[in-house]
Order: sequence, then structure tokens, then C-alpha cells
Amino acid sequence: MKATKAAISANWMYDKHSKGATLWEAYENPSRAKENAYWNIYHEMAELGGHDLRITGANCFHFSCAYVLGDKLIYHTHANRFEYPRIIHQ
Repeated sequence: MKATKAAISANWMYDKHSKGATLWEAYENPSRAKENAYWNIYHEMAELGGHDLRITGANCFHFSCAYVLGDKLIYHTHANRFEYPRIIHQ
């Protein structure tokens, strides 16, 4: 997989700009819809053997998150799922 600008940005968000490890660290009182989306992604991660799910962005309507799966970063937004190469930022 090529390290595109989007991949570099997603990895930076994961490493340096995470809003917290869990939904409840990003939101004081998340909605039921946010909790359902979070748990769906968490279960996807667990089934695939991924680890270290982090919230990478959050606002009042949507959140984004990512987890590591082997040498890939799986990045979820409110509408899409992306796979990027894992780039470790120092």
C-alpha cells in the first residue's frame, strides 16, 4: 500500500491527535447512535484481530476512529471505512 497524503494524515491523527481511547473519553454523554456505531466498530476490530481502537476526531454530530490491524490502519468516519498503511510517527 502506498503512503498517500490521506494515509499520512490518518496516521498522524491516530498517533498525535487522538481525542481519547474510548468514546466516553471523547464525549461526556454520547448518544445511543454514537454508542451503537462505536460498538459495531469495536466488534469488527475484535473479529478481525485488530487492536488499540482510538477516537481520532469528535464533534457534536459525528466521530472518527481508527485501529491497527497488522501493518494497516483501519480508519472509520461517519460514512466510510478506509484502509491505510501503518506509519509510525516519532
